[in-house]
Amino acid sequence: MSQDNATLPRSAVTPAPAPEVASAAAKRDTATVTTPGHVTAGQSQKNGKNGSGKKSDEADEGENGIEFFFDKTQGDYWRKRPTGDFLKCNEKDLKRHCQRAGMNVLYKQGDAGLTRFELKICDAQDSAAVDHAIPLAGHRAGIFTTDDGRKILVPFAPRLVVPAFGEFPNIEKMMSELFGETQLPYVLGWLKIMLEDLYRLNPSAWHHSQMLALVGKPDCGKSFFQYFISMLTGGRTTDPYLWMVGRSDFNEDLAESEHLMMEDKQSFRDSKSRSAFGAAIKQLTVTSLTPVHGKGKKKFMAPAYRRLTFSVNDDADCITALPMMDDSVGDKLMLFKCSRAEMLPDYAENKARFAPELPAFVHYLLNDFIIPEKLRSRRFGIVHYHSPEVVEMLQQFEPYIRFREALDVTLFKGGNEPRVRMTAEAIVAELLEGQFGGFIRSVVSNAIVCGQLLAKCQKEEPLRFTDTRSKGVRRWTILAPPDDAASE
Repeated sequence: MSQDNATLPRSAVTPAPAPEVASAAAKRDTATVTTPGHVTAGQSQKNGKNGSGKKSDEADEGENGIEFFFDKTQGDYWRKRPTGDFLKCNEKDLKRHCQRAGMNVLYKQGDAGLTRFELKICDAQDSAAVDHAIPLAGHRAGIFTTDDGRKILVPFAPRLVVPAFGEFPNIEKMMSELFGETQLPYVLGWLKIMLEDLYRLNPSAWHHSQMLALVGKPDCGKSFFQYFISMLTGGRTTDPYLWMVGRSDFNEDLAESEHLMMEDKQSFRDSKSRSAFGAAIKQLTVTSLTPVHGKGKKKFMAPAYRRLTFSVNDDADCITALPMMDDSVGDKLMLFKCSRAEMLPDYAENKARFAPELPAFVHYLLNDFIIPEKLRSRRFGIVHYHSPEVVEMLQQFEPYIRFREALDVTLFKGGNEPRVRMTAEAIVAELLEGQFGGFIRSVVSNAIVCGQLLAKCQKEEPLRFTDTRSKGVRRWTILAPPDDAASE
């Protein structure tokens, strides 16, 4: 199904950017922290001389300061560079940089017999130590203190696109072809909130954010649109899927990446994985607090910026990788049906077309595009959208629907029984022996899952599915489907 092309709306006048957004790019590399580990310039001397014009042993730190921190987890140091970011170094490297800055690293000071440099190292280990060093997504370079008092050094900030007024015809054409007139305002609103939150580099100002799910034909451009989002957010991207479905315990890369991008190539369709996936979506979309767990490292909690996207093909095998659409996850998903966008066959060539237009598009979203009042949400910034086509496909292929079909065919195959009354364990055993045994093994792993799917059927058809408890045993009464729906 093709979608009508749409034109990205512009306001008549381009307003000045909001101060916190406009200044974020300039601020992001200027974090300054004064600590005992900060090697500063001599205060009372100049050019290594005292008031009498003679060289002073105290005037040995030079005119330029070196700011550094001690990483008490790894046992090394982080030195602030002139660019404003931090670089890991060992004590030997740090000593060279202090000497270059003018410190007499061999000068012994005090009664302990330690050199000036050695004293600075001791001071840093006592008072300028950090608990963790990690480039947390969405943070400025510098020290971030968590709610529980942990000091985290963020070595560098994301490399954000510098906004500049201009035109972006290739981007406009791609988005119009992909999403059409109805969906486009929701996509633009989602992108606008994404950039506003990111450019502030301030965790306390971040919105919750829905996961963006893109459903369409193979090679329609949905995967490239995900790469386009990575370009907008600075390029730090990782695939969180294995962690989200419980197949990996380590997720440090999630905390370091602004864009969590998934495709359907490795998806698990069993109910346990889909349930874990839905639970992870709920966690990642409504809180920035992240349990950061690197391999061989202790887990800790810290806020990290993120935007989730997931692209799937519009067929039964692929679309069932999306989470089950219950009430708790529905408002945390943006479901878009993608039409085919005209793209070049080579990714590098596509990137070369779109990259020069990024500054203009970022400027447009931050300054020119206004989210319509009816689409605004206090919690997410933009209300959720579910494509009717995608919803229909999900309803058609949802496991509980296929489970219900298997029930009807297996339990009422003869057409003589008006009802059955069985426990979930007995129902699973019956289904495994039937023609849908393979499907049941992949979806209904045990009687507990069977009971959950029966409860879902009960919610949809309360007259057909009822349950009773007697002496701690739960039995289900299921009526035969009407109008011979169970016939093959």
